[in-house]
Amino acid sequence: MITSISVKNFKSIINSTSNLPRIGAIVGQNGAGKTNLVQAINLVRKLVLGINVISAIDKISLIIPEIYNYNESSLDIYFELNVENLDETKYILEFSISSTESQNSPRIYIKSESLKKIRNEEIQTIYTRENNILKNGEGSVIPLAVDETKAAISLYQNADVTIAKKIFDNVVIPEQYTIDSKSSIVGDEDLGTAGLLVKLRQKDPVNYEQFQTIIKKLLPMFSSIVELPATQNKEDSSTQKSYAVLLTEKNLKGMLSMYSVSAGDLRTLYLIACAMYMNKGSTLIIEEIENGLHPKRLQLLLEHLDNIARVKNMQILYTTHSPTVIDRLRPEEILYVYKDSSKGTLFNQLSCHDNISDIENMLREGVSLTQYLETKNPYKGI
Repeated sequence: MITSISVKNFKSIINSTSNLPRIGAIVGQNGAGKTNLVQAINLVRKLVLGINVISAIDKISLIIPEIYNYNESSLDIYFELNVENLDETKYILEFSISSTESQNSPRIYIKSESLKKIRNEEIQTIYTRENNILKNGEGSVIPLAVDETKAAISLYQNADVTIAKKIFDNVVIPEQYTIDSKSSIVGDEDLGTAGLLVKLRQKDPVNYEQFQTIIKKLLPMFSSIVELPATQNKEDSSTQKSYAVLLTEKNLKGMLSMYSVSAGDLRTLYLIACAMYMNKGSTLIIEEIENGLHPKRLQLLLEHLDNIARVKNMQILYTTHSPTVIDRLRPEEILYVYKDSSKGTLFNQLSCHDNISDIENMLREGVSLTQYLETKNPYKGI
């Protein structure tokens, strides 16, 4: 899981650092920079998993200058993420990304990178990188050809590197188009709710049964989920199996495809299946979790996600504007994001605010966190 993050000169974030809660919400007004913070995490994740920096940035900006904060003269972006394994081994991963202007198009590349291990309060350097030169903790050059657009961590073979990569591989940030996918006939590796259900059943039948139990509580009108082998076109030479994922609803004669499922029900199915599919110690970040959900459904969904997170020792973070989400959390579980007119986007845990005692007194007096955030801006410059 991700325990803290520092970001410099990325989109609206000039320079900000904060710890992250294990279960909590990323809160702030529209345009404050919540999505930029999530994109920073996702960009680092993609680099760790071997996607080149050009392709990773293409997904979050139209042109390269869009990723820089225009108030800064530097063309260097900096990320530092502290992550933790289930055995409480901690790693610090740092990246700086730079670009140079050219006549044809800007060149963007990884300028520096390092991975450090923390155990028993001792810091050990696993490797450092300056441009394309890689060195181990003792300062000796590692004979590894490193592409300037790819992270060394994705190429270097080392026990600690493998563990760190696994941590980032277990960070999941679902895309909205994946959650909204209404495909019912899917293959083993297809995305969307139906594809996820097939993978969950194949990976862990016990968790799949628990998923069905939870869904019957959240969606009492559905009686079961049926997975049938789909008829395969004789001309299709693919060896991939296809499945038709259908739902049965009480008092209906026929079965329903995903096309007949409402957006809110589809979102519920996906998020519970996603959490059940993920490995222990994973991180799940959900943007605008309340989208398409009635407050009562949202409350029940949050309760089940919290239970799954505790059983599997997962980290779950939500970006949200919903009082249903915010008011069930403590100040230390709120990552507050706001935009200062001169300092850009800043983020910090609400419990780190200088007036935390005043916040706690107001909560004891019956004032909700939502009311506090709406009436008492905790930070200046909003």
